Amino acid sequence: MNGLVNHMRFLLLYTMGGLTLQVLDHVGCLGAWFTMLIVTLTFGVGLTMGYKMTKLKLERMQLIIKELN
Repeated sequence: MNGLVNHMRFLLLYTMGGLTLQVLDHVGCLGAWFTMLIVTLTFGVGLTMGYKMTKLKLERMQLIIKELN
């Protein structure tokens, strides 16, 4: 559940970054593009790590259940 909360927080941050990009695009700020690139890369890495951690926890739970049976 903690991973899901962190993922939702990052999606909110990503949405706010997208809105900022739309506003700054009209101004012509190049820094906004670099900021969104960094946010996108961070999002991809965070999503991948969250998936791997969730998969690992699920495998551990399955092993515990097998031992209990």
